Parts: sequence; C-alpha cells; structure tokens
Amino acid sequence: MAAQRLIFSERYTLLRVAAIVSIVAVGCTWAQSSAGAQESPTAVIDRYRKSDLKGMRLTAGGWRKMSQEFFLDPDLRVKRTRIEVTYGERVTDERALAKERSEVWIVYDYLGYLDSAGRFQQRFDDLELGQPMPITRPYVLVRRRRSTDTSGPSEWRIETFEPNPRVTIDVAIAYLTRMRDKATSASIRGNATKSLALLKKLKTPPRNPIP
Repeated sequence: MAAQRLIFSERYTLLRVAAIVSIVAVGCTWAQSSAGAQESPTAVIDRYRKSDLKGMRLTAGGWRKMSQEFFLDPDLRVKRTRIEVTYGERVTDERALAKERSEVWIVYDYLGYLDSAGRFQQRFDDLELGQPMPITRPYVLVRRRRSTDTSGPSEWRIETFEPNPRVTIDVAIAYLTRMRDKATSASIRGNATKSLALLKKLKTPPRNPIP
C-alpha cells in the first residue's frame, strides 16, 4: 500500500512539473510574439541594416534568412548585381504614411561598389575632393499579420525588395580577399588585388564618417 502511494505521489509530482514547464513555454512564446509585435519600424530597419552591413546577405543562407525575416515579398534566389560599400550609416527619421504603413529614412556614406568580377567602382568625383557622398534613402514598411487571425500579432515588413547588399569597408575587404584566394581566373585575381589596394587606402576616412 505504501509503495502504491509512493508511485502515485511520484506520478503526481511529474505531472505538476510538466504542467509548470508547459505554462512557462507558453508564456515565453507569448512574450516573444508581443515583443515582435511591438517592434517599431525604426527598430526593424536598424536591425536589418546592421545585419546587412555585417555581410549577412553575401552568402546564400544569409540571403534567404534575411529575405524571409525582413521583406514583405521575399526573393530567396540570390540576384545581386553589385555590392555597395560604405563607411557607415544611421537612421535619421520615421513618419507614418497610413495606419498600416510607415517610412524610415537613413543616411550613409557611399564609397562605390564591387561588381561580380572583383572590380571596385569608386566615386572618384567625390573621394578625390576628400568627401564621400552622403546618400539618403527611404524604406517603406507595411504592417503584416502573422496569421489569418486579424486580432493576432503583427510585424513590420519592408515593402520593396532590396537586391544589392551594402556592407562596411572591412566586410568588403574580407569578401574580396576570399574572392582573390579562391579565384581560378587570373583576371578576377588581378581585379580583386587592385580593388583591395584601393579599399585599404580608403579605410581611413577623410572626415568623421557616418556611424
């Protein structure tokens, strides 16, 4: 009899532990969903741009992950034609366009871009004067429900797909170094070597860069 009571007590304890774990898991999921729903358009763009600047979209896996995470209509096939290079960038403004639409502006230093053959196309007219070109760019975001339930959590997504990554000068140097070391074409190796020399000269900005 005592043994039966002990077995019953152990089973009851296990059931209580399982119930507590389930409640905690549901609570964590709800908290994560609530946090995602509360993320502002500016926070979404800030997170997107920081990931892109680090070179997340330079690999096929990173491209797919970011496409699904940030864009309203993700394109899972890598279609970049160039890789833009910048010293840095920051969010400057956010304004509501409608109830479910918002616009976020950023500004960044544009140095030039890398093409698929390892050539760096520089903004000579600006950099020869000692000034990279500051560019302002808007992103329109749309609030999208995560499910068909209109009362469920929502998230902000970038409306227009951006095919070309924009990375920091250090990421561009690392990317070109890998391209040069893996290239079987003498032409690409030569292009990458020349581009690396130019980018290394540009590592020290002519003025305080945009952070």
